[in-house]
Amino acid sequence: MPSRPAAEVQAVLRQEGLDQLCDSLGPALNAGTVAQVHSLSLHGLELVLKVTFPEARRRFDTDFRLFGHARQILGALKLNDEKANIVAAMFDAVGKSEQSVLAEFDLREEANAMQIADGLLPMWPAVYAQWKQCLSAGLSHGLPHVAAAALQGAEAASAAWRMAVPAPVESLVTPGAMVMTRAGGESLQQLMATKPKDGAMVFLGLVVPFMGWLLLTQSSSHLAHVDPHLGNFRWEDGTLWVLDWGASLRRFSPQKRRALQLLVRHLATGGPDACVAQAAEAFGVAGDSPAQVAQVIRGLFNASSNHAAQDSLQEAASQDLLRHIDQEVVPVVRCLAILGGILKMMQQQIREEHHHDIPLSLAFLWAPFAES
Repeated sequence: MPSRPAAEVQAVLRQEGLDQLCDSLGPALNAGTVAQVHSLSLHGLELVLKVTFPEARRRFDTDFRLFGHARQILGALKLNDEKANIVAAMFDAVGKSEQSVLAEFDLREEANAMQIADGLLPMWPAVYAQWKQCLSAGLSHGLPHVAAAALQGAEAASAAWRMAVPAPVESLVTPGAMVMTRAGGESLQQLMATKPKDGAMVFLGLVVPFMGWLLLTQSSSHLAHVDPHLGNFRWEDGTLWVLDWGASLRRFSPQKRRALQLLVRHLATGGPDACVAQAAEAFGVAGDSPAQVAQVIRGLFNASSNHAAQDSLQEAASQDLLRHIDQEVVPVVRCLAILGGILKMMQQQIREEHHHDIPLSLAFLWAPFAES
């Protein structure tokens, strides 16, 4: 989104009782639909300020109401049209995401999530070493040579890699504004554009396992990050900064998490459609045809250079499967779609360079966490 003028940001600060920050405000670093981020110099420290805008929240509320009305109208019309069914199903899925999306406007919740995430980081080095060991054991038969070589390269380079999360300044956190430490390095999106091989190595070798670890093992007891687009990561000399914890999964039931683990195991080992569909139903995605459900689920976890997770979601909509997604798992499906889109982009680059179509499986990469 275009960044808003400093005067609008200062108005938010005054409304939030943070008038003392107005004179320290620096230029906008990033702007999105929910929030805007500025540099901030305070007491000799280089920090960042994140703010949300009240009218943006009101606009989201209005949009969700409009989606709901449109969904009801389409349902009442009972159109026997594939495109109309897809749109109605998408509107239904949007409605189910309302609670998690609106939660991003309370920056106190994000600050709390960042503190929880920082508390988990000491566990990561041992977890990561075990993940690499498990993956190395399966590389010889689990992935094509090009993809295996990329992951082996990441393993060799990753001995000193570490994870980091910005720290909120507790005295400067309100519902609409948050001051936090500044992440260094460059956006992973920029790294992918300028050094695609390095970007792919970091994404496959660090981002994907970290997201999988949180989702499959920590999402019930702690949290999981469910907005893994490339702009939410910064790479700084072996350190991966994970940003934007507003889109965090905080209340994922143990039953859903165990069903997701089972689903990953079935997909990683090539389980039959009936087993995949049964695990998917326990997870929260159901349909009349086990074969169709299994096809959609495999598409969510296994992207190719010409098929991404988003394609599977559209297929699910056309088959009326999206109406049977539990509200609790909508953020997870969104996370899978984002990861799948990035994998598709990487696979297209591999095809152009090496003339290979290589399916990269999230299930294979997450299998070590599915045994927890």
